[in-house]
Amino acid sequence: MNLKDILVHIDNRPTCASRLAVAIHLAKQQQARLTGLYVVAHPYYASRHHKAEELVESARKQFEAAAAEAGLESEWICVDSSKTGLEVVQAVNLYAHYRDLLVVSQTDPDTGDRSIPLDLPEKAVLGSGRPVLIVPYAGTFESLGKRVMLAWRGGPESSRAVHDAMPLLRQADSVRVLTVQGSGGDESYESHNAEQGSASETCCLTAQRMRGSTCW
Repeated sequence: MNLKDILVHIDNRPTCASRLAVAIHLAKQQQARLTGLYVVAHPYYASRHHKAEELVESARKQFEAAAAEAGLESEWICVDSSKTGLEVVQAVNLYAHYRDLLVVSQTDPDTGDRSIPLDLPEKAVLGSGRPVLIVPYAGTFESLGKRVMLAWRGGPESSRAVHDAMPLLRQADSVRVLTVQGSGGDESYESHNAEQGSASETCCLTAQRMRGSTCW
């Protein structure tokens, strides 16, 4: 099964270009609908040197032009924090609830933009309830997900992560499953110790059946 609806966070930071490019690449690969979400931060956090309307319009035009050039079905959503009462993180998580995947950027520590919370990626992972793809703030990415490392710990969290990632795993050339046990032991690890081999094998075999992937 493919991803059907991908949500990408859109803003005016330099990292938006690579984030949008990755989201478009995924949407084309998965034949998915792409939704761009722009959140107008509360005036307290926004820059005083730019009008919010101009920033929104600029971001909207770039998103719609890129989506149209890629031949994607797309949707544009703009949320004004001062009118809705939703902060940036709250708005991103709310709209992510109804999509198959959320795409955000890793925080650039050198950015001077206070309108986007520095912990947006972490709070999206914990609060969106959906798979989150975090795009590094440095570099460009012509390919995605060809060599995958899967962290397996055992338990419902690992199982859910594997199944959420399956649309990407089946596109991978190789999938490596990694388990780590600390020196002090791990209750979850120990409880699934007897099954870890079969669980890892199941993950790999499932990916292989979907796209002949190689697992180590």
